[in-house]
Amino acid sequence: MSSNLYGARTRWIFAGGLFTLLLTLAPILWGVTFLAPTPFYLIVAYWTLPPLVALLPALYMGSVVLTFRYGAWRIVLLVVALVLSALSVAYLYRSWDNGLRYQGGLHTKLVILENAVGWFAVVCAGTIANVTKSRYVTLVANLLLFAVLAWCAFPYLGELP
Repeated sequence: MSSNLYGARTRWIFAGGLFTLLLTLAPILWGVTFLAPTPFYLIVAYWTLPPLVALLPALYMGSVVLTFRYGAWRIVLLVVALVLSALSVAYLYRSWDNGLRYQGGLHTKLVILENAVGWFAVVCAGTIANVTKSRYVTLVANLLLFAVLAWCAFPYLGELP
């Protein structure tokens, strides 16, 4: 592997890992708002075993290595994005009433809008990556996927402690 390619991989790994870690810690750093809606699995991690919060950034870092090593990773990335976006729609549909009851209408609608825009961006980037077979676009799609997962996917819309 050329040193230029190795340097690019290292930058994607550490810059993206730090970015996803900051998104994961956003609810702790700035509180739960519509800008930091807090995925429910992160709430479980915060309460039970706080080091688990670092799992998502670690998975991102591993996926960057896979992106550089295997060209077909972009297909896996698109399939994962499609499955998770469909699950997100189902989850948000089931959480609508709790969101209205505990978080209010504006908060719930903004969080759903954030999810819609986020998942749309991930699926579009993943589709473009597969059409163009571009490693760069695959890396962007990968970062978007983990950013959405760390930031607003499957948000907790129940009563906050």
